[in-house]
Amino acid sequence: MSITVLDKMNASKYVKNWITYDMIELLHKKYPHIISHLTYDIRRATKKDFYFPDELSKSPHYPIVVTSRVGKTLCELISCNPQTNSGPCTQTSKPQSYPVGDDGKKDVSCQASCFNLFPKNEQTGHQIQLTTTYHKDQCILIDGSIKAFMEFPNTRAAKPETRITDIPCGFNRSDHEHPYSYSGIRYHYNKTYCDSFFDEFDEDKKVCYVHWSKKYIGNVILGEYIIKACQALDRYVWTGSTLPGNNMKFNDVEADSKYLLKNWLENIDSGFETPQKKLDNLPAEIPQYPDNIQPEKSFIKGISRVMDNLHKPKPEISLDADKRQRLEEKAKTYSNNGSRPKRSSSDSIQNPEFIMGFITQLTHQEFWRDLALGLGYDGALYLVRSLLKKLAEKLTEKFATKLIGKKIFKMALEQGMSRVAKAIVIKIASKAAIALLKLTASALNVVGVLLNVLMAFELLLSLVDPLKLNNKYPDDFLDDHMFAAEQRIRQETGLVRPVVTFDFLANYLLSQKEFSVFQVNSIIYEAEYFLHLRVNSQGSVIDRGEKIDLEKIDLNIDDYDFINLRLYSQQDLYKYEVDHMKRIKVVDKIKKINYICTAALIISLVLQYFLLVILIIITICVLTYVQYTVLGVEDVTEFANFFL
Repeated sequence: MSITVLDKMNASKYVKNWITYDMIELLHKKYPHIISHLTYDIRRATKKDFYFPDELSKSPHYPIVVTSRVGKTLCELISCNPQTNSGPCTQTSKPQSYPVGDDGKKDVSCQASCFNLFPKNEQTGHQIQLTTTYHKDQCILIDGSIKAFMEFPNTRAAKPETRITDIPCGFNRSDHEHPYSYSGIRYHYNKTYCDSFFDEFDEDKKVCYVHWSKKYIGNVILGEYIIKACQALDRYVWTGSTLPGNNMKFNDVEADSKYLLKNWLENIDSGFETPQKKLDNLPAEIPQYPDNIQPEKSFIKGISRVMDNLHKPKPEISLDADKRQRLEEKAKTYSNNGSRPKRSSSDSIQNPEFIMGFITQLTHQEFWRDLALGLGYDGALYLVRSLLKKLAEKLTEKFATKLIGKKIFKMALEQGMSRVAKAIVIKIASKAAIALLKLTASALNVVGVLLNVLMAFELLLSLVDPLKLNNKYPDDFLDDHMFAAEQRIRQETGLVRPVVTFDFLANYLLSQKEFSVFQVNSIIYEAEYFLHLRVNSQGSVIDRGEKIDLEKIDLNIDDYDFINLRLYSQQDLYKYEVDHMKRIKVVDKIKKINYICTAALIISLVLQYFLLVILIIITICVLTYVQYTVLGVEDVTEFANFFL
């Protein structure tokens, strides 16, 4: 009988643990400032972990179980925040401390890990940088671009835009708050952001709202935009700007900070035990059913490079049906219950004196007189209702057409956030309808002349928006934007919860040659497992066939060349074949042109067209040079586009 699938699964577990052991040993020698902070453990394997023959226990490579975890310290050391409010970090940038929002939280950007940990990506040529956060005892991979968008206002648009890129500070961040986010991160509006748009800030719901006095007085007399314009003028007179004071102040980190390159390289845990030392301290006998055995679930299935997934335009790994269904259910739950509560009229702080004053008005004659006038207005409005409806529709259409060109509306559509886009349209279009109602109603009395002027001015200001107050994000924008970014990370990694494990980290730190050595070692470990296996999982004796003496076989192959052969995948070979066929076609095309030129040269010599002879000889020389260039150049795309 032969080896079964179950036998191969057990062998892969045996191989995986020894490969992890070798990786920790090698990477600790190369990156002691990184791997010395890895939390890991080694113990003898038992039959509860995976099956192995008893004879294998006496081998120098007896079955072991290696468990590892990227702790908080290591997660912080490998994380990179590659952005500042003035632009991206560079190779010479020093770590800087900056405020996150206006609640006193601090963070660091341009850490030493940004340019001194991982090499450049071989496919794109870009520097590999990981942005991580530590949540629920796991190191989580997050989107660095969304972190920059939320914390650095200058990154929110390609060019400077009023009240988008010049906001005095970023949004506030809560690191372990969101129940439906795998990273636990949730961003909130803050008082500085609300003050930038002359709104009030609700401490409980973390949203901006219009004060009741501004809302009701604005809708009855002046207009909300006019009131805010007066506030902007007052602020400009006293401070020289219509925005609050700038809080985005970057400071160099302290001299003993672990994020400085020198300290980062010297930050080696002296208490770290090497794998060899831990292996030497293991007991000689196999433990009898130890408690709390939790073998590590590898991030990598087989021996593959997860680095390719994060940088492919279309990742090959995708979620299966069950995982996708669970993810969609979580997304629905998040959208319905996890988003920030909608703001209603009850959010505004009502003044009790205003309510008591309104009740007192019921006893005055002026109140009943105004009520009678109101009934008269209603009758007049009923007569012009059809005209009012048509005008409101036209104004709403014009408002919506202008709104399509707004930056924030485009962003909402690009992110697929229909609720956000709808909220923006309703907010702007409703202003037109309300203003039109007030203009029609106020035209029925003498005071209405002044109200007409004010409302027309309010409508004009809302349309032109000189203060760019319409650039304010809706209440749910931050949650929706963060959710879209996390979905993007899930799609790129092929994981519902992108956790940074040791396997994940090793695939970035190992070079191609080192990785190929581990591939060869995995074959050796697998052979050792099956060498000691006498009976397969079905209880049948394994038939190994005739014994082959390798010493009598002359392979005539260099070990290093054999390892290099393993560096190329099937996709690499396919690309090589496609490139090779292009070269052959280009060379054949040049040969055909040379044949035609040779025939033309002979005819020109016979007819004694010596000038044409010289031109043909030059052409043949150029084509010959191009022919040999095509055979030696790496990329033949331009030649193929020209000749084919």
